[in-house]
Amino acid sequence: MKYALTSISSAFLLVACGNNIIQSGTSCRSPGGASESNQQLMLVEGSGSPAALNHLPGGFLVYDEIGLETFITTGDLKKSLAPNQKCSALLVPRMKEGRAYFAVTSAESCLRPFVWGAINQRILLSLPGTNEYQEFKIKDARVLAVPSLFALMAPLPEKIRKRAVGASTISPLETQGYYMYDLKGWEYQSPESTGFLAKQCAESGKGTPVPENCLWFLGNTQDSIEIELGSENKGAFESMAAASSAFELASSKKLDQTIPTLGKRVADYNSNMVAFQKYYDELVLAVLAPTLLACKDAVANDPCYGTTLEQRKSFTSSLLKLYRPSRIAEYELAFSSADQSFAKGELRKKYDGIVVEGVKAHFAPAVESYFEFRKEFVRRQDLISILSNHLDGTKLEPGKFSYRALAPFGPKLPEPLKGILFSFKDDNVLMTHPGAQTNQNLTLDGHIGSVFAFGGLPILGFSPANIDQSDGAALLPLPKPKAKAKQTDSSGADESKTKTTTGEGKSDSKC
Repeated sequence: MKYALTSISSAFLLVACGNNIIQSGTSCRSPGGASESNQQLMLVEGSGSPAALNHLPGGFLVYDEIGLETFITTGDLKKSLAPNQKCSALLVPRMKEGRAYFAVTSAESCLRPFVWGAINQRILLSLPGTNEYQEFKIKDARVLAVPSLFALMAPLPEKIRKRAVGASTISPLETQGYYMYDLKGWEYQSPESTGFLAKQCAESGKGTPVPENCLWFLGNTQDSIEIELGSENKGAFESMAAASSAFELASSKKLDQTIPTLGKRVADYNSNMVAFQKYYDELVLAVLAPTLLACKDAVANDPCYGTTLEQRKSFTSSLLKLYRPSRIAEYELAFSSADQSFAKGELRKKYDGIVVEGVKAHFAPAVESYFEFRKEFVRRQDLISILSNHLDGTKLEPGKFSYRALAPFGPKLPEPLKGILFSFKDDNVLMTHPGAQTNQNLTLDGHIGSVFAFGGLPILGFSPANIDQSDGAALLPLPKPKAKAKQTDSSGADESKTKTTTGEGKSDSKC
């Protein structure tokens, strides 16, 4: 189904006219009654006109999540699904060479399953300045390949199916810090690596931050996801993408005016995090395919659990057809090698090298930038905002929520953040929540992937790690998208179910 985007473009440009932070790039009039210094800092809801949402657009990522443990045991994809899982995400429109994308910032626990471990993925964009949502279909090749990937793994013996699932990028990394070990030559338990993790509220082998109320760097993920766009609405999407770029550029300049080079550092950090994703995806080859080399045929206790050479070769070729067909030949050569152990090592070194290249070029600079500018959070708390699908109040009422930016350190705490406390310790950001029974904002599964922003620019996608959600608060109704301008919006329809399969299928591989 195709959707009209004219209303999106109009709404977004309307927001631009009410948004002080991008006025330098528009002909909009400035709202009266604010000093010049205050105008520079109007970055969240409540500034400018009442209808203005002074932030980049966001919304929901919605998908049927694959429970990896169930799939490993049964090999049955349908029986492994938890339908209509949802989370919050920052969704910035982009155009590149005539193709449409969303630059997405969210929590890793949301975005990784969306890309690699789910089916029926769709994006609901909250239209700026309205209570309407627009649905977009996914065109991203990685996402579209997921059913075929699981179809390849389904007939494998259970033990090797577990190995295949665990070694692939379906499962999140235990910590991106492993890349830093490779880059700096640290020993896994060395004082240097331990210190590196400690700076990020992390410990080796732990999948949640320490302390648990830390909004940690390692739980954040940024990606670029291609969407389907028709020629009839391409112009409107391009206008929205241009407005987003103008907002980001102006926000960066405002930060530079506040603290020299701060805006550039934040912008470079975000661009490096997105660029690193290209290298991150190479792990599909760097890990999964080479694990099927250098096995002894039909030996039950072998790492490949008795699969034959032809079975492994066929699986690898089928996998590469999904993701990197140009590399099938080099793997076929490796499988025919007289010394498969050597061939496996060479392939692993080659693709590990690609990932380390990405670390040097993008991930390491992003980490270093983050450690530098996060010191400014506590100094300029007025520039902090939380972007999420907030409820209008503290309790769940169907149809009364929207993607908003709220200031946790503002002069008056917004009602949706009532009882939620943000603080700082050793430059880390901590969030203390009273629990879902007191305030359901940031605790519903639709809030997983809330974004901590600084000066209007995204920094961290996060999930509350230690909050009571046992009272049924995870039942968040999704708005039905406004399909066409002539149709009546029917927001608030409940098409959600309680989430039951998160956190399954962790990998025991370092990649």
